[in-house]
Amino acid sequence: MYINNTLWNGITGNIATALFIAGIFEIMNEYYLKEKLVDLIFEKIKLKGTIDKTGIVEIFSEIADIDYRYYFKKSSSNIDIYHVYGRTWTNSHIELLRDKVVRSNCKVRVILLSPKSSFIQPLAERYETSVEELQSNILKME
Repeated sequence: MYINNTLWNGITGNIATALFIAGIFEIMNEYYLKEKLVDLIFEKIKLKGTIDKTGIVEIFSEIADIDYRYYFKKSSSNIDIYHVYGRTWTNSHIELLRDKVVRSNCKVRVILLSPKSSFIQPLAERYETSVEELQSNILKME
């Protein structure tokens, strides 16, 4: 009988200790997670404020998802286009640009990468072309 009581006392003691430690861990974890969640929310609110100040309306991960027809139609004074050289994009959207310029007082401003830029070499590698070819494409688009 004494062995049985000692065994049960040991088991219940271990269970009580495990529950106590789990409870303390849960309280600490809950406090830590809530604090981190509040920090994350404040960070997102701050980020949203920063984005609002920049004037960014939308961000796309795929260029094909952008409805340029909508943005051209909505523009009233300027359309600013930033390209490395933009041959493919320009060829795909030249009619939209022409229509906008002809039918409105909207100005189109195009910013191209300088053929002398230090970015030419890595971009040529990225596009799997020669530096000279990329520079030539930029000058053709100009």
